[in-house]
Amino acid sequence: MLEGVYAPAEDSYLLLEEALKRVKTGEGLVVEVGSGTGIVAVSLASSLCTEVVAIDVLPQAALNTLINADRMGVRHLVHVVQGDLISSLRRGACGTTLFNTPYLPVDEREEPAGWAWSGGRTGVEEALRLVEQAEKAGCKKLLLVSSSLADLDSLRKCLEEAGFAHRVVSSRHFFFEDIVLLEAERLEAQGGPSRA
Repeated sequence: MLEGVYAPAEDSYLLLEEALKRVKTGEGLVVEVGSGTGIVAVSLASSLCTEVVAIDVLPQAALNTLINADRMGVRHLVHVVQGDLISSLRRGACGTTLFNTPYLPVDEREEPAGWAWSGGRTGVEEALRLVEQAEKAGCKKLLLVSSSLADLDSLRKCLEEAGFAHRVVSSRHFFFEDIVLLEAERLEAQGGPSRA
């Protein structure tokens, strides 16, 4: 693992476990935001034999993902991008977007070291930015990791306003918080009314 890259932890493994159950091949591009070491993107590519776009804002994390994809023999399936959330994707490109969001409600994002875990004052600021970009990009499904310490009500409201039905599909208690995984699907993808 390269210096300054978020080490896989309980939240990473929760996202990976649920993604292996919920990501379906043939439902559009699979995108992981905040790929870190690449554990989720590389494992999905390997297990599902599907292409994954792995995005991280930190250059060392993007490089770490690339190194691990090469080590695991799936470099041809994992496309690594250094970028900010999904702003670099064209509209309609993503089917399922995965994001182990920075969710602790502290504002320590001035230094890159804090970008992996500091979710801003509410703990959902990066998640809200992703939802806004996902709406514009036409993403069909989101899998988002967050915490009971974060302002989940604001995140739910943002998802609803962006046209996503959502539910908590998994939760794990660790020490002083519950780590939750929200699955959000675009309403028209479920056969509901379009927001166009």
